[in-house]
Amino acid sequence: MQNNIFHFLSIISDTAKIVVKRKWKQDTCRNGAWLRRFHSKISFEMDVVVKKTNALAKRNLSWDSWKQEKTMEWLLNKFHFTFKNMLIIQNPYGMAPLSSMLVFGTDEKCMVEYHVQGRTEEMSFTYRTKTSARRHMIPVFGLYAESKNIVDVTLYSEKMEQIEHRSLVIVTNPLPERLQNVVCPDRKMKSRKHELMMVTGGLKGYTYAFDRDGAVRWYLARLPRQYGIYLYDNGHFMYPERKINSPTYINPHSNVMYEMDFMGRVHEVFHVRGGIHHCLTPRPGTESEWGREVLAAASSLHSRMEDAIICYDTARGEILQKWDLGQFFPQKYLKRKDWAHLNALYCCDKDHVLISLRNLHTIAKLDLAANEILWVAAPQDMYEGTELENKMLLPEGENFHYFFQQHAVEILHMDQQKETISVLIFDNHCTTKRKSRYYDGREASYGCLYQIDERKKRIRTVFSIPCELSPTRSNVYVDPDRKSVFTMAGSADSSELYDSAYISEWDPQNGELLSKYAVKEGFFQAFPIDPMKYITEQKRKMPLDLHKGRLRPPVRNESLGAVEWKKMRSKEIRISVVDDLILVQAQDHKVEKVFLVSQDMVWEKDFTNTHQVSEVFAKMIYDVAVPVDGLPAGRYQVNIQYEGEYFATNKWFVC
Repeated sequence: MQNNIFHFLSIISDTAKIVVKRKWKQDTCRNGAWLRRFHSKISFEMDVVVKKTNALAKRNLSWDSWKQEKTMEWLLNKFHFTFKNMLIIQNPYGMAPLSSMLVFGTDEKCMVEYHVQGRTEEMSFTYRTKTSARRHMIPVFGLYAESKNIVDVTLYSEKMEQIEHRSLVIVTNPLPERLQNVVCPDRKMKSRKHELMMVTGGLKGYTYAFDRDGAVRWYLARLPRQYGIYLYDNGHFMYPERKINSPTYINPHSNVMYEMDFMGRVHEVFHVRGGIHHCLTPRPGTESEWGREVLAAASSLHSRMEDAIICYDTARGEILQKWDLGQFFPQKYLKRKDWAHLNALYCCDKDHVLISLRNLHTIAKLDLAANEILWVAAPQDMYEGTELENKMLLPEGENFHYFFQQHAVEILHMDQQKETISVLIFDNHCTTKRKSRYYDGREASYGCLYQIDERKKRIRTVFSIPCELSPTRSNVYVDPDRKSVFTMAGSADSSELYDSAYISEWDPQNGELLSKYAVKEGFFQAFPIDPMKYITEQKRKMPLDLHKGRLRPPVRNESLGAVEWKKMRSKEIRISVVDDLILVQAQDHKVEKVFLVSQDMVWEKDFTNTHQVSEVFAKMIYDVAVPVDGLPAGRYQVNIQYEGEYFATNKWFVC
């Protein structure tokens, strides 16, 4: 019976470009797409809102991940996969192509250790499970693309005695074309065993991690928004959807997010009214079994944008509070749409947060509970003669380094007794948004560390390390173990249509360059990670909801009257459905309203509360979303107002 099962499953991978010879018969190697064929074996189904539609229906990523996991468990129960006859699922969730899942059972409880052989020993990865079990689903990371990866697997008893050992081969596909040779090592990092450099965000950038040789060892198949992913401390991260957005005055905001892990499993889906941009960070001391509070950059949208902070509760999917930064700063600065450009948040504790406002050359500390600003650091001419003049930090030292249009503020060290903090900043060192008499005109960017005495309101420069001029994005990272500093120049050699990047490591004591990598596609930020620390063996909980949170719903239109709907001929419009959302894809701001027309009523979602002021972002194509949960049951036609005219799209749905 066992041989017949393996013959049915086949040993040849659907996706592998390198042919595996018949003699490799001990394992069954398939992929995540093949795994979905068994979803019908899982008895639980979603209680969908949209029952029928003639539009393209997209799958719920959280439920899909849950079913993929349950399908692997079903196969493990149904068939006799053993240590010598494993089921190897490559890219099981369809998101992380250089990952695999080893599925097998053992007669006795044991722990599993695997060793992914690197091209050098330093680039090998070893992981051991934290608990013993008889049924195993082991996530494997650190594979090379387009390679026959040798993975050594060892079983250990609960007393840590070796039971059995073997080597297996996992064959992988080539990288996407844009990731091939994306990293060019100029001077390689040293002594970085088990460590990768994570790169995320950028104009059209992948999220990926490469080793000291420049080889990509992990990447996400889906592209997030240009700000990249937001890392949690439990091996998960928040992924902002690239294609579903809320229009604004300039850059649209992502209003759908996924909580994922490094295997590509989607644990939760979140909807956020108004959307977020640039940054998201967990709020300390708010974790619970069901979620946590996170602070994220948002927009006030009172004729302004990228100037607000929201507190979002991931347990309930609600915005608990919103702070409009316009209340803290001089009114004379609020005349531009993008007057502040909030691009970084760093939580000191639950109620105190550091912010970076690029367009004001300002970092500031806020007390969110008291709703007040505690201090600001900026060139002195920014707040002279204003109500914030007495909250300015005064620079100390003859060689104080002023920063301009900075990014990535974070606290490196905090001494609560002395009330001092050490703050990292990537100084882009540009004045394209606001002039200052303190600007020195140097064409370089800098990785900077400042020491701030909060009691005396003083700030001094610890170091400012020059690197390639990077007008936007970018960050700086301090390695506490090796006492080195990385400047992540994410938009060097930039233009409207193109940018590249440089990752450089420095000795801050003498300015010596220790390592350097050229990256052919720009990014939002980069940082070293140990991928073995991000492996999670925890099984997913059964998803209870399609998603958490709800976008602003349509309202009933009583005055539309007898509109003459034109036939929609434009190929620029795409209608699709995901969960309880009707998605309309078009160029930015061209879809002004979406109408859901039933036999006796019309519901309207209005997108005309903002208008585009930038030619660059006016060319963006994305989906606007209309939630239909809560509509009366019935059949609805999807019609739109497009550039001032009314059109019938010939798409319908039943809810």
